[in-house]
Amino acid sequence: MLIRALIVLLLVLNLGVAAWWLTRAPSPPEPATPPSTVPQLQLVDAGDPAPLDTGASVTQPTPSTAPELCASFGPFASTDAAADARQRVLALSARVRVRETAAGPYRGWKVWLPPYPSADAVEAVAARVAAAGFKDRFVVREGRDANSLALGRFASEAPARQHAATLVAAGFPARAEPIGSGRVEHWLDVAAHPDDAAQLRRLADAPEARELDCATWQ
Repeated sequence: MLIRALIVLLLVLNLGVAAWWLTRAPSPPEPATPPSTVPQLQLVDAGDPAPLDTGASVTQPTPSTAPELCASFGPFASTDAAADARQRVLALSARVRVRETAAGPYRGWKVWLPPYPSADAVEAVAARVAAAGFKDRFVVREGRDANSLALGRFASEAPARQHAATLVAAGFPARAEPIGSGRVEHWLDVAAHPDDAAQLRRLADAPEARELDCATWQ
């Protein structure tokens, strides 16, 4: 009897397990993992940086090579008249000067360097002139032009100005001026662009216009 009771019990238990298995609710599906929207980090090789794209190439500025016209306007009747003309032409050029020159008679022309502050200063310049190969030089030690340096005397204007231009090209601010007393003329020296030549002469309003060597004017 006991064995039969155990067999019945096992049968009942098996039927109960089977019924539970058939009647249980299905498990909910696992939620799908949404795709990640976070950008992935990428390692950059620090030893090989990417070139910076500026969007435009850099060009170096080119130096200006504008031509220059140098001219003298005059003669003016007085210093005031030359000064008035200077104010007018300043609209076209800031490089303007009023110059006085003897109208004659004169005994010749001289090329020189105006007085220096001391005898030592003019001696130093004289040594430089000699080293540059200019033999005609004389230090003026007395009088109104003391401590100046005479660099040659000439019978006419053209060779004097040519010699002065040579000295200026060598780095010395030489001047060519007439020697002697007489009537003084006032001239206006101007450096400007060649395209402004006509307007420059109109503003100067002078009787004459003469070409000036730019190399002699530093």
